[in-house]
Amino acid sequence: MDLSNYVPSSSTSGPPVIWFSQATESLCARISLHQPTDRPAAPCVLSYLNEGGANFVFRIQPQACQDPSMQLHGRVPLLRIRKDLSHVQTGEEQLRSFNQHFKPLFPEQNLVEHEAVQLDDQAKNQGTATDAQENCPLAMISENAHDRQRAAGATTTDKRLRDYLIDDAQPLLRTLKENQQRFDSSGVLGNVDDNALYDICKAMSLRDCTLFLKHGQLGVEARLSDLDLKQPEKLDKWRAVEEALINEGWYQNREAEEVWKEEKVCLFSI
Repeated sequence: MDLSNYVPSSSTSGPPVIWFSQATESLCARISLHQPTDRPAAPCVLSYLNEGGANFVFRIQPQACQDPSMQLHGRVPLLRIRKDLSHVQTGEEQLRSFNQHFKPLFPEQNLVEHEAVQLDDQAKNQGTATDAQENCPLAMISENAHDRQRAAGATTTDKRLRDYLIDDAQPLLRTLKENQQRFDSSGVLGNVDDNALYDICKAMSLRDCTLFLKHGQLGVEARLSDLDLKQPEKLDKWRAVEEALINEGWYQNREAEEVWKEEKVCLFSI
């Protein structure tokens, strides 16, 4: 979710180490990097929920069982598994980066915390993702209430979540925007020294995070997740994408005729 004014382009062996978001009292979990979960084995089905460039996210669906001690109760967790790609950090490294670089930036109640666990057996799963509705992230924090209403309506059909995004979510979203700008105020095309590159990696991570919303009897919970520190090796890719967006006219809605369509989403164009 990129809310900054500058809009950028956006093999292991053995059992995989994953992130395990254990929601017992809320969406928050106790961090346990070195200790395994104390939950007993329970029958469950994993269903595909989402994915990014580095991780898959699965929903855990408890299944009925005869032994009460093995039954999952309460709010069930999400399972986050790294992709087997050479540039993707291990689960431990992802969790360490989250705690060091991103956890201090936001209130605790607005972050999904994680627990690192190890699976006994590797498994494969197959799923299908759905297309998201188009909206401009900048509209979500616009001073104009109509812009926010339109962006929230393109994000969810749930009225309680729409109302939350329009009003109560604004402090969190503005904090996200401010940190995106703080870590990268000028983009990737200029001279980038080591210190600037380190900050750009943080900014890119903040632009690629996920906001989870959940409503219940006490209102709406909002927590940020997928805050994995981007790696400096991606700088050349970011530059190439940014140059292509500029040179091919995508920012000005002047792209090639065969792919052109009137811009109706970007806040700068309407």
